[in-house]
Amino acid sequence: MAEHAKPWTFGDFVRRFVIGMRDQLRQRLPGDTWRGRLRFIAGLIAIWFCLLVPYSYPRAETYLTGDPVTARITRCDTPSGGNGPRRGYWCDGSWTLRDGTRGSARIEGIAQRTPVPVGTPIAVRATADSAVTDSARWIIQLTVGVLGCLITAVLIARLFVHLIRATRPPGGTPPSPPRGPHEM
Repeated sequence: MAEHAKPWTFGDFVRRFVIGMRDQLRQRLPGDTWRGRLRFIAGLIAIWFCLLVPYSYPRAETYLTGDPVTARITRCDTPSGGNGPRRGYWCDGSWTLRDGTRGSARIEGIAQRTPVPVGTPIAVRATADSAVTDSARWIIQLTVGVLGCLITAVLIARLFVHLIRATRPPGGTPPSPPRGPHEM
């Protein structure tokens, strides 16, 4: 009776993927060209853009669902209490929504080099507990982040397919395990 190879588990797949990545980083492969390096850099850039999603989603949600209102600046301060001219100022504000609900919080999107005077009106999109500047940049950031995630997923899927093909046994795929009597 012929001995059959055990089926691959997810752990085997991840292990082979990590080993393959390590080997690619350690040596120059025959296919290592400027195109390969460019693809690698493009992958890193796509991952960086993907990191925009957790940052921009709550702000885009506030922009899309919030009321367009005018907020009044109540306070401006430097982040972490220092380095104002270099890192900018963050401002808190208060506003009243269309239904009469009052809100106050940090207004996302204000990063001035000089503090905004208290009482200055500013156009925002706000909910009861959050506000963002009235700018479409939140939607653009979220869209770019989602596209970065999609590109990253495609690149990872292509790499998985490449690694599976590269680690396939010379005779093709391993034979399937024998079927039980109930599957015949």
